[in-house]
Amino acid sequence: MRNKIALALIISIFFTEFGFSQIRFGVRAGGSMTNITDVHHWSKSRGGFQLAVLTLIPISNNDILYFQPEINLSTQGEFDQPITDEGFYEKQKIFLTYINVPLNLKLYFSDSEDEFFAVGGPYIGFLLNKSIEQKNFPTEAA
Repeated sequence: MRNKIALALIISIFFTEFGFSQIRFGVRAGGSMTNITDVHHWSKSRGGFQLAVLTLIPISNNDILYFQPEINLSTQGEFDQPITDEGFYEKQKIFLTYINVPLNLKLYFSDSEDEFFAVGGPYIGFLLNKSIEQKNFPTEAA
């Protein structure tokens, strides 16, 4: 946990060294619906949220290309209810909390920053918390 906090602190200090006159800061909040379908085809979606702090650093002089690093906090997971071979429902809740650090390039297709743009790049994700609850219930046929 301390390594994750130290990494986030180093990244944020690194980006503030570019100079405050060129850099713009922002925040973002939103909702999400997640499930883990590659593992369980019967999983049900879980509602969550995303909070982000981001910076916009110009790379070119014509205000078309920017570097946009972010620090995101997101909740993910699933609700799961498969039937086991013994005839029991296995009710399962999987809640995951992540810190993601996307390192994006942002390209505007015109000189105006309120028009069409593209964003892309890699990100690093850190699992902060994992909560798994399991309960077994007999099926009505058993």
